[in-house]
Amino acid sequence: MLRFTVVLVVVFSAVGISAQDPGQQMTFGSEMDVMRPVKVPSSFLPQLGRGDRQQLARCQTQPDYPALRKKSRSDYFVGSLLNVRGKIGALDLLIVQSNSGCFYGAHNARFWILGKRKRESAMRYTKRFEIQADGLTVSAKTTRYYPDLEVFSHTAVEGFTSTYRYSQGRYRVIYCYAEQLGDDSPKPRRIRCSKYNWEFRK
Repeated sequence: MLRFTVVLVVVFSAVGISAQDPGQQMTFGSEMDVMRPVKVPSSFLPQLGRGDRQQLARCQTQPDYPALRKKSRSDYFVGSLLNVRGKIGALDLLIVQSNSGCFYGAHNARFWILGKRKRESAMRYTKRFEIQADGLTVSAKTTRYYPDLEVFSHTAVEGFTSTYRYSQGRYRVIYCYAEQLGDDSPKPRRIRCSKYNWEFRK
């Protein structure tokens, strides 16, 4: 847990992120609580992928999931609001995290990011990103349309950190590195994911 916290620490600046509300949560994890949870709007549910919609239906109706059933479909998810400013002006982001064992994997969770222009209706939220991982951090290091993202996942041996940048209508990986878990040296060894050959397991 300590290593997870260290990897996800981000030094925030005034670039890209509106810091008017210091209570905005920018780091999320499978073992972290959403600090100021909000109910996800109904506009989110139709944007779920086919596999997620099928899983949601199983959770609601199949006898194998009685302990996981929720009162409504939106209760399977929890949201967190974040105000950002990019090239096209002020935006509202809704960070959505799975809120049920139906959408949890081994030490990881499902995350979605929705965006809309400031003051637009919640029905205007559009899905911009989704992933299953151990953690997600919204970075302050961008002045693009949407902020950069750092996604963290790990095994028992190594951790993988990927940086995503919004470009040409979608998020793309621009950098990824692997680190050995438990390496507390001042400058732990990092290997690009594309060149990593499981050295930390040897």
